[in-house]
Amino acid sequence: MSRVRELRARFSSALLLMFAGQATAMLFPLLATPLLISRLGLSGFGEVMFVFTIAMYLGVLVDFGFNVSSMHALTVARVEDPERMHEVVSRTVSARMLLAALAATVTTTVALTVPTLDAPLLLIAAASLLGNVIQVGWILQALQQVAALAFSLGASRLVALGALALMVDGPGDREVALALMLSPVLGSALIGWVLLMVRGEVRLPRPTGGMARALGSGSAAFTASLASAVLIGAGSIALGVLRTPAEVGIFSGAARIVAAARSSVTPVQTVLFPQMSLAHASGVQGWERRPFLALVVPHAVLAVAIFLSAEWITTSYLGVEAPVAVLVLQLFSVALLLAGLEVWAFSVLVAGDSARAAALSYSLAALVLVVVTLPAAAVWGVVGATAATVVGQVLVVALLVAGLRGKRDATVS
Repeated sequence: MSRVRELRARFSSALLLMFAGQATAMLFPLLATPLLISRLGLSGFGEVMFVFTIAMYLGVLVDFGFNVSSMHALTVARVEDPERMHEVVSRTVSARMLLAALAATVTTTVALTVPTLDAPLLLIAAASLLGNVIQVGWILQALQQVAALAFSLGASRLVALGALALMVDGPGDREVALALMLSPVLGSALIGWVLLMVRGEVRLPRPTGGMARALGSGSAAFTASLASAVLIGAGSIALGVLRTPAEVGIFSGAARIVAAARSSVTPVQTVLFPQMSLAHASGVQGWERRPFLALVVPHAVLAVAIFLSAEWITTSYLGVEAPVAVLVLQLFSVALLLAGLEVWAFSVLVAGDSARAAALSYSLAALVLVVVTLPAAAVWGVVGATAATVVGQVLVVALLVAGLRGKRDATVS
């Protein structure tokens, strides 16, 4: 009984620390979005967010699913063979360096050779990949150093938010705005590594030949991450190519409000996932059911709150007077309602060594979304792109739940 109390107390304290850090991190999109709309204008904000979405895709490529696969490997190595921890870290960082070099080279070449693209913004996106190379959140999560993770997330975003308020004055500051929007990734990584070195549990990575192993283990999680990024950002890209920057601004403004709400539940997943992995590895019965309510209920509550207050959020908070913006935010809240089921089902599949089933679910949903989004955005604009996003969310939840049922049936048989 005392062991159970100890675990519950550790979980509660870790969760409180993560909520504190995530609350600070949430201030970044919640305060930066209306600030940038008011100072850059809706079209200027849309131009910045179009390239920000491209940078997000580049970051997903560099991360390559390591935030899940390498975190899982580091968690297991810490228990089974601590000497392997440095090997896991080194091969993961080396693989990130290779992917970042490839992504930056291609992005820079495209930016300098295609005259219709905004070269300065794309070059900033390429340079920002340094933060993804040395990203440290997955290490802190595996080591359950929740206080360090919370501090690195919160401090980096507070600094960036203050810099945005001081340095972005008008539409001519788009480059500064984008650089500062992307800066928390590098800032949190630098802070995290300093804290890791102080604690001494992990050494600085060294070049290693284990990149192929890291890439192989992360391929399924990468596929899921890339498909998830498509589900989130396909509408922004489609609108940026086929419609106007103002519509990108409306879409991105609503998306960032919902993303901030969704990130408020991230501490629960961050704290639960390593425990789910260990519970599965230890053969604990019924471990899949325990995190269900903790992940599903908060998403549902937030979705209802955003749906009911959508008009106030768009007009009074974001400062967007277009009536269509209210409908867009309400559609996004429907996607948020389903996100709790998505996060739970994905976490159970990955923790239960079924990452490939999760990757297949995301891939199929993303493929359908791309096919639907392009004509929907072309014909119905921002409303069509947002409706397509909801369709993608419905589909990914259905496929993930089907994957869970298939896994359960296979186990029983």
